[in-house]
Amino acid sequence: MTEPSKEFPFAPTLTRGDNDNHAPGPQANWQESTLVALVDPLRGLAGFHRIGIHPNRNEASIYSWTQIDGKIVSRAKRTGLPIPSGPLTGTSLEGVALQTPDPLRTCRIRVDRDGVRTDLLFESFTGPVQMNMDVAGATIGAGHYDSLGRVSGSIEAHGVSHPFDGVGFLDHSWGARDGGSILAHRWIMAVLDAENHINTFPTWGPKGRMMLGYMVLDGTFSYVEDVRSELLVADDHLSLNGIRAVVTDKLGRTREIYGRAAGEYSVQPYGQGYFCAHKPMIYECQGRVWRGMVEWSAMRFIPPWHRDKLGLAKDNEWLQWNGQQP
Repeated sequence: MTEPSKEFPFAPTLTRGDNDNHAPGPQANWQESTLVALVDPLRGLAGFHRIGIHPNRNEASIYSWTQIDGKIVSRAKRTGLPIPSGPLTGTSLEGVALQTPDPLRTCRIRVDRDGVRTDLLFESFTGPVQMNMDVAGATIGAGHYDSLGRVSGSIEAHGVSHPFDGVGFLDHSWGARDGGSILAHRWIMAVLDAENHINTFPTWGPKGRMMLGYMVLDGTFSYVEDVRSELLVADDHLSLNGIRAVVTDKLGRTREIYGRAAGEYSVQPYGQGYFCAHKPMIYECQGRVWRGMVEWSAMRFIPPWHRDKLGLAKDNEWLQWNGQQP
């Protein structure tokens, strides 16, 4: 039996070596990625920067956007790129550079794209939290750790420097990922401070709903037991105007949060046609202001349990899509 990690109390089998790239499995869709999402919504600042590789396809990709004064000033998804040298947590690609001075706990984010320069430092509140993301029949990434933390530094555009003092999310995942296996998901990130924050991913797969994530209240960590959330979706079916969520952890503690939009949104392709949208949020919880972000996707197609109740076979033509985009 593997001894629990003393250095990383919420990641019992991880070591500092998991900061590096991992040996790929045999699947063509095996991928490894690291990302940092960051938000200072009271100043209208936010960003999302991801580097990913598919070793068995010999290709890499980036997804990157930056927001100033609530407006997206740089945004791109680039695919089919050469795999960068070094670990994803210590490399650069297409103007996005990540470094981890303290492995699994900190991340230096430098981005230089479209005349916008980012120089920020993420510092984890808890250290890495380990989770298997292959749940409810969906294949997302069996190897995974993430955490929330403080983010400080600056974003500069057109000769003007914008001081950043916000919060963020650091993620590192590896394993097979099949976007076609995910039916829908939501990611709710809400931070008051190091002692009080919520990070949760209610996910729907072919076998039903699964709770992922954790909550820290008054300095005490617990995994999430249940999330009940309602989204205010705008007319374009992607942008969120607000959110209400009730989050309960395995200790029986509950927090109800109300979020209002704090800027523009972007969309992220997961692959196989699956995608999601994310948007900065300002939350209210128990009379105090929390900061964070929401990521969500609509249900991709009729779930198997509804299909079965309708008496339809999986290959029924009414359920099929020809794969051609408009």
